[in-house]
Amino acid sequence: MKAWKFFVDKLYGLTKIMTFIGFVALFICVMLQIICRYVLEIPLPWSDELARYLLVWVSLLAVSIAFRNDSNIRLDFFISQCPPLIRHGVWVLFNLLTLAFLGLLVYYGIPNATIGKFTCSPGLTSCFPNTSISMFLPYLSVPVAAGLMIINLIDYIMHNFKTKEMGDTRDT
Repeated sequence: MKAWKFFVDKLYGLTKIMTFIGFVALFICVMLQIICRYVLEIPLPWSDELARYLLVWVSLLAVSIAFRNDSNIRLDFFISQCPPLIRHGVWVLFNLLTLAFLGLLVYYGIPNATIGKFTCSPGLTSCFPNTSISMFLPYLSVPVAAGLMIINLIDYIMHNFKTKEMGDTRDT
């Protein structure tokens, strides 16, 4: 159990660092585009697409952090309205459905990302003609983030079974 907790904590720290780096890169990319477009009057043709890819990565990594912090959007209202005897079962059902959905994102996301290796990024490739920038990395964001969410959700479920807080909401 200690090895699992160590692994999840290190993965969480790495996710936070990567999210921060992605956000800084997104900020720099957008600021560079603003400066080039409105100050220098020479717009960058590649910054819009790069900013879009960075935004997707940062957003999905931030959602996996929200799973770890138990600050993701859920149907707590529905769970809190259930009688205490049913509440635990509904909580388990919701978490199992969430795990199944995330599992599907990983299962179908990996082949989708692999197919993306053969597709070139239109904006980035046209700006850098001697390079072929594939869509593998943008498409890989979905299965990677879903995998991180699965790990964090499993950790959350294990913690709640250990503390016997299944289905308990913060306001009840």
